Amino acid sequence: MNLRISALGMSSPLGGVIQGCAAFRAGISRASASREVFCLLQGESDPQPLPVHEVPGVSFGFRGVGRLVALLCDAFRDLAPASDLPHLLSETPVFLAVPDPMERGIAVQQELWQDAPRKVAALGQRVLEQVFENLGARKGRSSWRFFGGGHAAFGRAVEAARQGSQQRDFPACLVAAVDSLVVPEVLEVMLAEGWLKTGANPVGFIPGEAAVVACLTTPQGGTSPAPLAFLRGVRSGREPRSENPDTPPVGHALGQCLLEALDEARAPTDRLVLVSDHDGEQRRAMELGGLQVLLRGRGVGGGGLHSWLPATGFGNTGAASGALGLCLAVRGLQRGYAPAPTLAILSSADGPERAALVVSSQPPRS
Repeated sequence: MNLRISALGMSSPLGGVIQGCAAFRAGISRASASREVFCLLQGESDPQPLPVHEVPGVSFGFRGVGRLVALLCDAFRDLAPASDLPHLLSETPVFLAVPDPMERGIAVQQELWQDAPRKVAALGQRVLEQVFENLGARKGRSSWRFFGGGHAAFGRAVEAARQGSQQRDFPACLVAAVDSLVVPEVLEVMLAEGWLKTGANPVGFIPGEAAVVACLTTPQGGTSPAPLAFLRGVRSGREPRSENPDTPPVGHALGQCLLEALDEARAPTDRLVLVSDHDGEQRRAMELGGLQVLLRGRGVGGGGLHSWLPATGFGNTGAASGALGLCLAVRGLQRGYAPAPTLAILSSADGPERAALVVSSQPPRS
């Protein structure tokens, strides 16, 4: 069953869905220096500014759970009028992708430290409960499910939503994602571990933050006569364990996810847009390059294989990166500037998790 993407809401450094996607297309970036963390290069006495992509006017002054709540509330407001939100939230299942709380400096009970599913669920529960309260909604008949796994978390959430719709559990659902990598305690750790882009590390990334909410409906349950786009395929998988942990991935697991999603989509693949979460890191560059070699060998993209890199405008947005890519893909189809009729959103976690989504402006032929 192909899900319809009926509505999108986004909170990002470049604005909501319409403004943010237009700004990205125009090549606009609002990277600014972190107010609290600086970089001291070897041999220099003066600290250098550390670039970050923050959401202006929304997340300022918040940390931890409060920051995630502020971002997600802003995305919900971008999704629908405030008067519609209490009913929408109370009546619709929610699938939420969140980061590992400990990786974002958010305290959890000690017994959850080694229990990844439970600590992700604990964070997601805290975030959604506060979001519902802030937006004036009650948790009615809706069900909540939470997903971790870094960059691939949103893909796994969409996959679960699609499975639920196939089982006819619900006619519509909300799939959301939120993450922030710009709070000082997280920046300090990533800077010390060499993850960030600095004058001494050109292959690092610029941290960002974002939240996205997508309303997905089935053909029977959708209320919108003209969906924004169609979710044609989704697959998640895992990179096989390597004997050498320093060996970078070469795109096999991600390629398998994408090829399976394309096969499910039954969409033309002579031209294809890859919306990748490549953020400047060397290992992600090698994986994206290996993936393109694999696709060429399978005859995919022979008429044009294009790459969009959301991180150039929004930074590394962690668990929200796949959702942000979905917004860019859908708006590209809506506005008619996507250079191919089929777009694939690719997600590679820092761990072994991988995910691929395929969207198109047309449903498959029956």
